Amino acid sequence: MEIADNIKKNWEEILGIQVNAHISTQIDTQNYDIILAYGSIPTDPDQYLFWHSTQLKTNLTKINNPKIDKLLEDGRQTFDQQERKKIYQEFQKDLLEECPAIFLKYPTLYTITRNN
Repeated sequence: MEIADNIKKNWEEILGIQVNAHISTQIDTQNYDIILAYGSIPTDPDQYLFWHSTQLKTNLTKINNPKIDKLLEDGRQTFDQQERKKIYQEFQKDLLEECPAIFLKYPTLYTITRNN
């Protein structure tokens, strides 16, 4: 909520844009101007659900990029971890170049394990 409040304040003060912000658990994918969302970071880098053009309900930005689609498809079909890493790195590069969304933060995560 703090991030949303800061964005609202800045847009109103700096840009002169009237902002009405509210919290929702359901996104009306046909009726929005801006979405500020967060999600957990999966252990598998597969992002097919969010960015593939065939995913009409979950591809909120409606991105339709054949190269991105192909990379997402290839990543799902590849079992070699090094090859998957290359594919998903290429996907991330292309996604950032396409810029269907602005990524504001990436949380710092720590994994603690015990050596036996």
